[in-house]
Amino acid sequence: KRSEPAAAAAADPAYFHLRALLKGTSLVFVGMMGSGKSTLAKIVADKITYNFIDTDSIITSLLPPSTSISSFFATDGEPAFRELESAVLSQAIAFKRSVLATGGGIVTVQQNWGVMRSGVVVWVDVEEEELVRRLGSGEGRPLVEGEGEEGVREKVKALMEARGEMYRNADVRVRIEAGMGEEETALKLVREVAEFIEKNPPRAAAAAKAAGA
Repeated sequence: KRSEPAAAAAADPAYFHLRALLKGTSLVFVGMMGSGKSTLAKIVADKITYNFIDTDSIITSLLPPSTSISSFFATDGEPAFRELESAVLSQAIAFKRSVLATGGGIVTVQQNWGVMRSGVVVWVDVEEEELVRRLGSGEGRPLVEGEGEEGVREKVKALMEARGEMYRNADVRVRIEAGMGEEETALKLVREVAEFIEKNPPRAAAAAKAAGA
């Protein structure tokens, strides 16, 4: 959904600066479950008047009524979910001037990187302990649901070890510390993405060309 221009009226100048630098190129947020990708993507999209797209929400809308992603995982398995996720990503990336929030495991499928790189890929990197706090018992999260606090802690650590190198393939790594508010975090992210584009014009130009921006 395209945010209304009025939503950006009170935005920090950093948002307008980023919009100008992007020249229509999309942003793709990656990171662990619980990192706040969807919340941050919505804030940034509103402030720069871009479309906000959440791949998990699209996937949920495609599943049979009353079927959650967790139940889909349980009945069809992770490979089937990743296949659906990749298909949704390929469709979603076609929408120009968008901020995409993706699922935590989207980075594990190599072909997805070629798709995501038609935008600027941003790793929302939250401290491990903060992730554990946010996830709680893991309810609604298929890879940790029903694990309990200690189980969630162990799973988060294992997933970070398994996916860390994949997340590092992102163009920008934004480190989020415990206690940072949503608006503060979004502004930090926007400034660091703008800095990346200014320092890496060839990569930014390549993303814009791939997206047809």
